Amino acid sequence: MPSRPNHRAYFLREELLIRVNAWTQPRYGITVTARMLRDLVDEDLIDGPTPKGRERGTPPEWQWSRATFWRVLWICWLRHRGLRRNSQVRAVLWLSCADIEFERARESILHEFRIARDQLVRPISSTYDLRPNVEGKDALLRQMGTVSPGLWPEGTVPTTDNWIAAYKVLRFGEPHESLNGLLEALFSAVNPSGAERLASKRPSFPVLDILLGLAGELDEIDKSAEQSIQRANLRTFRIAREIANSLPRILSTASKAFAANEVSDQLRSTFLRISESWRDFRWRLATFVSFLHLAHQKGNEVEAYWNFIQGVARSFTSDLQHSSKS
Repeated sequence: MPSRPNHRAYFLREELLIRVNAWTQPRYGITVTARMLRDLVDEDLIDGPTPKGRERGTPPEWQWSRATFWRVLWICWLRHRGLRRNSQVRAVLWLSCADIEFERARESILHEFRIARDQLVRPISSTYDLRPNVEGKDALLRQMGTVSPGLWPEGTVPTTDNWIAAYKVLRFGEPHESLNGLLEALFSAVNPSGAERLASKRPSFPVLDILLGLAGELDEIDKSAEQSIQRANLRTFRIAREIANSLPRILSTASKAFAANEVSDQLRSTFLRISESWRDFRWRLATFVSFLHLAHQKGNEVEAYWNFIQGVARSFTSDLQHSSKS
């Protein structure tokens, strides 16, 4: 980032544009104009200028704060990383704990989530009934978007029934026990002992509740994630944000533990790919909405759920560190 501009508390518009463009033009290929500043103010992404009176009969100076200077640089960096829509930028700013009006942040998160959800649930014309417990695997498979191959361990091939079960959990909110086959295939591929541990905890494996109805639509099911975004209060949003923002630290700790264990190369690479994917806006949004959905449905129980998730992570990390020393 650029050096602090002489600790100035404010800038006039022309000086602000000169300083911003001195940083953004060579690095991002972005030129900020006066019109762009006005648009950002209109979108409530930055604070507008404030007037400062001068001599009697002289128009006031319109001053832009130093905080606005840094916010504009931040937004340009996000644009450079591919976030073109204002709703994307607003969602990321709020998820990063920036000062963004809550209801506008909610609207942006809902808008972006619907876009991401619709990429998974593809509208198609079909003679099949897509509700739960109704035959029509071909129709369901046509509706499923492609799954990133980098996130699935090498050498494993999930069955069609695995994917159908996962899809029905996500879209129709079916009980998560139908995901046992998919999870066991994953854990067996990367860590056989992990699969045994998961099986032993199956009756109380609440993390899977995150997925229930995540991709469902309001007119299809009750208690969809879309409904949770619309109805959750500010406190629930903040809890979900805190949990989602903690995941990179947990993944980083796990990856370091895996690095010390020679037999966990595949597990380490899987966690590394997941950690890197979290930097992508869509994955970050999906992570947040998942925990928001869980928090809205479970209320105060979500804190116990989060403690459970952290406990499982610490258990795996501790086991790996112990085995690497033995």
